[in-house]
This record gives sequence, structure tokens and C-alpha cells, in this order.
Amino acid sequence: MDINQNTSFNSNEIAFDNLNRLIEDSEILANKIVFKTSNLEGLENDVDEYFSKYEYKPNIIKGLTSTIKHKSLIVNKFDHLNLLLRQFEGISMNRKVPNLIDDDESYLKFFEKSVIENRIIPLITFVVFEISLCLEEHKESAKNHAEEIDLSDTNGAEKIVMLQKLGILDYLKALHPFDASTNLLASAISGITGMNANTVQSYINPIANPTVSQKNNPLKRDGIVNKVIKKLSMINFKSS
Repeated sequence: MDINQNTSFNSNEIAFDNLNRLIEDSEILANKIVFKTSNLEGLENDVDEYFSKYEYKPNIIKGLTSTIKHKSLIVNKFDHLNLLLRQFEGISMNRKVPNLIDDDESYLKFFEKSVIENRIIPLITFVVFEISLCLEEHKESAKNHAEEIDLSDTNGAEKIVMLQKLGILDYLKALHPFDASTNLLASAISGITGMNANTVQSYINPIANPTVSQKNNPLKRDGIVNKVIKKLSMINFKSS
């Protein structure tokens, strides 16, 4: 399948398919050059076929940005292409072109070195560079996103629900002396949250004691609970 053809793949499949085929075809071409499996005419045909697929470089990286959620796979392709790049650079260094090009053998060496240095290496270098940019942009975006998330705009009831959803409330309730005293637990939480201890007590008492009035139980208020769950999802925390 030609890289320039339209496909029904989604962008992720297009990107991985393009990169996989570039790697595979580049390895095949490198092996033909190293092991002399093609004569001059055959190698010229192989090169023409290779660049009929990959001459238009933007198509190779089509859909790359949307694959970043599969970062580990993209990094794998990036590393593989870097190895290919070094392989072609090594092949080029080992091709000693005679000063006089006067027969098929000398022209073949000249052709191989010229194609590698002027076409293949620039092509793979371009793809490697684009992948590195994509990875760097993702890294910077993730960093900025993490820095921008501020969940401090929570009211008292939301704070208690957040402590519950994070597992902190249950953890504290299991510790001495809080396992025996809701009042002391309320005092500790007031120190954490800055809330009035009596207000905290009114929230956590019905949570700890389902037999008392549940009027002030923030876990029974769907609007507050859903709001907290939404906030926690912003930092990729999935609450139970």
C-alpha cells in the first residue's frame, strides 16, 4: 500500500502504519546495499520505489500528534529510526568512492553514497526531528497542564468529600485516637483544612454514624459529590 493513498484508518493507525513501513522498507534497502543483493539497475529501481512512497515527507508523520497517548510506542519508533540513521551513516562512511568513475562498480559505490547522504539520511533525519518535536511538545504540555491545575476553590462540604474520596478520611478514622473520638478527628481535620472544628464535626459525624440524621452528610448530596469527582478527574484520579 502506497503511503500517499487514502486509507480508512484512524489517525493513530495511520501514524503507526506509516512509521512501521518506513522502518521496514529502510531496513530492507539498507540490507540490499550492505549485502549487494541488487545490481546497479536493480538498486536504482529499489531506490525509485522507496522514494515513490516516502518522497513527500509530511505524509510519513501524518497523525503523529494524536498518537502521543501511545507515547511508549512512539518512543520505540523514535529509537528504532535513530538506529537506522546511524546504520546508514555507517554505510556511507564505509563507501569509498574512487576518484575516477569509469565502470559499473565505481558508479555503484558513488550511487549508493550519494543516495544515502543526499536522500535517505535527510529523510530519516526529518522524521526523527518531527518525532522529537512531538515528544518535547507533549512533555511541555503535560508539565504546563499539571502546573495549571488548582483545586483550592473548594467549600467546606467539598473538602470533606474530597478527603473521603482520596481515602484520607477512612485512613485517619482508623488511627488512634481518632478511632475512638470523632471530636478529635474533627479537630485534626480543622487543622488540615482551616475549617471550624464544629463545622467539620457536623459533616463527619453522620458519615461515621449512619443511624444519626444524615441532613449534613455531604456524601448524600449528589451535586457536591459529582463536583468533587469531576475535580479529581482533572488530576487523573479515579475515585470509587
